Amino acid sequence: MANAIAAFGRGYVPPSADKLWDSFLSKEKARIERSMALIKESWPHTVCTILRVNRQGGTLGSLAVNILVSSPRGLMFLKAVDNSVGAMGALSDAIKEVGPSNVLQVVSYVGPSTESFEDFVLAKFPHAFWSPSTLDSVHMLMEDIAEMDLMKTIVSSAKEIEQCIHRSSLSIFTEIVKQSSNQLAAKLAPSYCIVKKIFELKEALQELVVSEEWKQWKHTSGEVINIEAPVLGYKFWEKVHLFLQLLEPFVRVLIELNIDKTVMGDVYFWRFEALEAIRGHMLNPKYFGRSQTKDKSVIRGWKATLERYEYDNAARQILREQLSSYCRLEGSCGEEDAMDCRDKMDPVAWWENFGFEMPHLRTLAIKILSQVSSVAMCQETWIDDEFLRRQVDDILRVVKEYIVFVRNNLKLQCRRNGTNKYWYR
Repeated sequence: MANAIAAFGRGYVPPSADKLWDSFLSKEKARIERSMALIKESWPHTVCTILRVNRQGGTLGSLAVNILVSSPRGLMFLKAVDNSVGAMGALSDAIKEVGPSNVLQVVSYVGPSTESFEDFVLAKFPHAFWSPSTLDSVHMLMEDIAEMDLMKTIVSSAKEIEQCIHRSSLSIFTEIVKQSSNQLAAKLAPSYCIVKKIFELKEALQELVVSEEWKQWKHTSGEVINIEAPVLGYKFWEKVHLFLQLLEPFVRVLIELNIDKTVMGDVYFWRFEALEAIRGHMLNPKYFGRSQTKDKSVIRGWKATLERYEYDNAARQILREQLSSYCRLEGSCGEEDAMDCRDKMDPVAWWENFGFEMPHLRTLAIKILSQVSSVAMCQETWIDDEFLRRQVDDILRVVKEYIVFVRNNLKLQCRRNGTNKYWYR
């Protein structure tokens, strides 16, 4: 921008604030809406998921909740609303704007208001599903496990050891401590990461607490350190190993969850390792024959999904019959190519190619398997919006909404296109 102004030379007159806020902003909003036309056109075919994402830190003051729409064609930012005033109405308006028949589910963070929002959505839109964010659910479950009596002592000891490491700053740890853990895991699984870090330092710690360097530090620091017993004790490390074994599958789920990936169905399979169950597993060809028709929770989930998705008894009967044909590998689903491609193709593409002889089940499978199950990546996108609060407090609310709409959708476009993610700051 500075180079362009310099190239123009003397006499350049910048556009007025009114023109920037009105004409330019309106044109940019219209351009973004045109670019979203292809995304919106796909909604009747794949349907979509409404994502209700809490803003971290509330840096925008009253703009505390983001509402987004996710579908296989792309993710788009819809609006930002006050978490405490009118959030339910805004969610209802969002569903109406997208089209109730195009919304399969609403995914939200897990929090105090979750139940009231769930009741509200299910009462007003009985065909839609309400799903807690898988990311939040797994995170909360991991921290609950870490609070169990047996596990709590392990986490507590690991934290004490970590604090000693940082306080001592002994040379033996200088390089090891610099190694950083996976950022996503560190944020969403803090207890696991602390214990894992201590486990990786096991040999170095055991060498340290019997070294002269450690004894000298204890003598000069004057601190009472009680970490020698767990570090040198066999039972402590045995419990640490058990803790990590128990939580490691959950961490794999956290890392797998990505807002740009349609994982509905995959998450249910991970449940066999990490206890997380989400509908979709029944219709995912990748897991055909892996307890899909034997697991009682899967069957209950299928029944509940069918009753909410289709009110008409005759239509439900057709879906049941076509599911039986799918499970018996009848027709096109049992062809050699179809069986060979189960593990090789995206599940939605598989149904599009091989499910044509059971059209009703095919439509349902495409809709369910096209959805995401978590608000994972959305929570990282709008952390640094403080400049908007400083600049738009005195602007008309409609202009404020335009700025938020344009800026956040530009962020999503940049991420989707793989372009520099910092230019829009």
